Amino acid sequence: MKQYLLSFALFSLFPLTALSHNSSFLLSNNWFKGTQDTTLTIDSVNLGNHSLFRSQFTGAISTISQKQLQQVAVISVDHALKGQVAGVQVTQNSGMPGAAAAVRVRGISTLFNSAEPLYVLDGVPFIQTLSGNANSFLSILNSININDIASIEILKDAGAAAIYGTRASNGVVLITTRRGQAQSNQVTFDTYFGLQEAPRQIPLLNATEYAELINKALKQESQAPKYSAAEVKAFGKGTNWQEEVFRTAPLLNNQLSYTGGTQAHRFFASAGYLNQQGIVIQSGLRRYNFRLNYDGQIGKNLKISISSLISTLKNQPTDPNSIYYTLTAPPVFKPNDTTNHFRNPIRLLRENTYSEEGKLLWANFFAEYQIKPGLLVKAQYGVNEIKQESRQIFHARLSNDIRYTKINYSSKTPMLEATLRFHKSWQKHTFFLLSGFAGQQLENSYINKVNLSRSGNGFEEYSEEGKRSKNKFFSYFGQFHYSFNNRYFISASVRKDGSSQFSPPERYTALPAIAAAWQVIHQQQSKQIVQSLKFRTSYGLTAYGQFSGNDMDHTNSGFIDPTIHPEVTKQINLGADLQLLSNHIQLTTDLYQRTTSDAIVLIPAASSAGYSYFRKNLAGLKNQGLEISINSHNLKGAVTWNSSFTFAANKNIITDLDGLKIVLLNTRNRTFLYSEGQSIGAINGLKTDGLYQSQDQLPNSYTLPGDVKYRNLDKSGNLNSNQTLLGSTHPAFTYSFNNDLSFKNFELNLFLQGVQGDKIYNETLVHLNNFYTTGSDNTDNGSRRLLQHWSPQHTNTSIPRLNGSYSNTVFSDQYIENGSFLRVRQLTFAYNLPPKFTLSNKMLLAKVYISGQNLFTFTRYSGYDPESGGLPIAEQGLDAYNYPIPRTYLAGIRITW
Repeated sequence: MKQYLLSFALFSLFPLTALSHNSSFLLSNNWFKGTQDTTLTIDSVNLGNHSLFRSQFTGAISTISQKQLQQVAVISVDHALKGQVAGVQVTQNSGMPGAAAAVRVRGISTLFNSAEPLYVLDGVPFIQTLSGNANSFLSILNSININDIASIEILKDAGAAAIYGTRASNGVVLITTRRGQAQSNQVTFDTYFGLQEAPRQIPLLNATEYAELINKALKQESQAPKYSAAEVKAFGKGTNWQEEVFRTAPLLNNQLSYTGGTQAHRFFASAGYLNQQGIVIQSGLRRYNFRLNYDGQIGKNLKISISSLISTLKNQPTDPNSIYYTLTAPPVFKPNDTTNHFRNPIRLLRENTYSEEGKLLWANFFAEYQIKPGLLVKAQYGVNEIKQESRQIFHARLSNDIRYTKINYSSKTPMLEATLRFHKSWQKHTFFLLSGFAGQQLENSYINKVNLSRSGNGFEEYSEEGKRSKNKFFSYFGQFHYSFNNRYFISASVRKDGSSQFSPPERYTALPAIAAAWQVIHQQQSKQIVQSLKFRTSYGLTAYGQFSGNDMDHTNSGFIDPTIHPEVTKQINLGADLQLLSNHIQLTTDLYQRTTSDAIVLIPAASSAGYSYFRKNLAGLKNQGLEISINSHNLKGAVTWNSSFTFAANKNIITDLDGLKIVLLNTRNRTFLYSEGQSIGAINGLKTDGLYQSQDQLPNSYTLPGDVKYRNLDKSGNLNSNQTLLGSTHPAFTYSFNNDLSFKNFELNLFLQGVQGDKIYNETLVHLNNFYTTGSDNTDNGSRRLLQHWSPQHTNTSIPRLNGSYSNTVFSDQYIENGSFLRVRQLTFAYNLPPKFTLSNKMLLAKVYISGQNLFTFTRYSGYDPESGGLPIAEQGLDAYNYPIPRTYLAGIRITW
């Protein structure tokens, strides 16, 4: 009867047009282990709905421990995943404080929707995409303090992730925060201070070289020189704008936490403060966060748990054009110059100010009642509420007009869930069954106001627009696990998700999955070479079922075909786990294939349609890959050395576009498109064939000797028809190598990370390797490679002539570079103070450490950093004057009383 009352309550809050947007599926009881401690051990794996011993799971799951998370000083969860897990590629799009990273789990299985995984925080889906524009606001993942996290699990295959329904096609990241420990009252203070700097400077012309090139270019055009010989000599090196804009920026992070309680009541509480200044002036991020987690045992059969987080983010991002203006500003002008009409990056950064403030309230409550041994019912309520405000003041360069833009965004996501589960063990059999349903509602509001001040005469309202949306979700799900003799394992799940974003005939999607494992060898105490060998396999369906806009019952920005349905991905996985040499070596390998046959495509609509595009399920995608993880205990004794190695190769291809060729960006300098038979990251453009050297080679009247010569592949002479495949922004493979060494009280950690085989479109070269004089003061500066430009006296070069044809800047292989790199991501040296000191000061632990991040990057890439682009799928591998990722030096201390 209680179940029916709970069901009625859910349906009252979420009527049947409502359905469950990524509802959580959490089983707090570790039923296989027979314990109520919610802190996972190193031998267990959190599956979101329950925990298993690592030897018992059947899916492709990777775990990042609390120790691993604390080794790298990062401020956001997405950055913490970088290089830690095979098959998870993390690309840091920008070094700006608060900037989000692109996280790809086993490739990309969508074209126009988000490719980011689902984040689940303590059982509640964590809504992070706010306004539909990934760059409109800072990443809400910054709200979570890394020091509050106990472990992170990444569910990679359908056998593990399908239970999360229509948001699991991109993988699932389960974040488990720390809980109180009974009879262990401890206070921990963790602090570090660091300095950040730009990793390098791009070699540019100094003032003398710049002035000489301008005079030379004008002479070639039969014009008088702009600068006299005396002026050129007086310029000297002039202003180095990179030195003026970049700075050594401080970084401070403090956290105080408490854990303790009794067997019946356990608490974890923490408070943190972060202040990270950016390496570009006028940029920085501050964070204030507070967490309280409580676990209580009420009587014999009732268990309750409360998790809560309050976080405030105050961010000051930079103008998107700041790096472009820095690299192209004429070096002949002073930083405080206000008289000459050029794009002064200092003035731009100081006058065109940006600020963002975000407030997050996240809470989760559940009550769990044991009806009888082995039979439990659980009810859970969670809420995720976000409020953000973005402000921008823009000063027009050629007038006194000022534009003030203010954007307010709010999101509220309540969730209810009820589950009933049963487990029983007898003789050699273990059985677990779970069923449940969940409802969730996502409410968004967005207001954009623009005020304008003309010539400094006060502000008046210029424009205002607002949007509201409400999407509702409901889900049914079930799951079971069975094991025999701890050698044979089988699990299955099914989830039926519905969303009000789809029309009634397409509203519900059923997603089944099945997985099995066979423990061939299990002899942990044996002195044989092999201690453990297990084979795993899984097959199932996951899906992506959300896009920007309201539900089907409301107005949408673009027409939505009523036959549209979620993008369903079929996944198959084959895996093996091997332990060798008295468990000194653990090897995990997985082969997988992910196939999507109905990815949504945005197709341009006719001009008379009243909307710009319409959606249609028609694209086919395939991802295939190999993952290898090796953990080894290389040395034991006085000196210990443990290492971990990951390798992942993924190949994606667009198998079907119904004959369409979809252009994503098409300007003089950028051409990205989706095409059948190519990868999602394919780069198509012109192939160059050196420079024209004589008049008899010229194809037309506006091309001269010294201009770029393009290959006429189809003999038509038409540049547009001669575009061909130049490479892919999708890497051939990624890898990492992490090492921990210790001797007595000393510790050393060395973390290497690498990417191989990807291409980058370096848009900075378009401007820096071409030199065009103008009649005003704003002739752009350029690369020092311009000193090797083509001239009749210097023909053995790849740099075009001065004031060359604008066809020299079209999208071609001269701007495509190898993005492969090997990076020393982390080097840390730590010292644990001896017990004689800590005990005398009533300390349980005291550690001091120094650390360096991104110390060295071995690459042939000519830009600031080969880790470029990727958050919007269409911009992966695009370096459009990206904010450099800083090199960081840290010193810190961690004390526990």
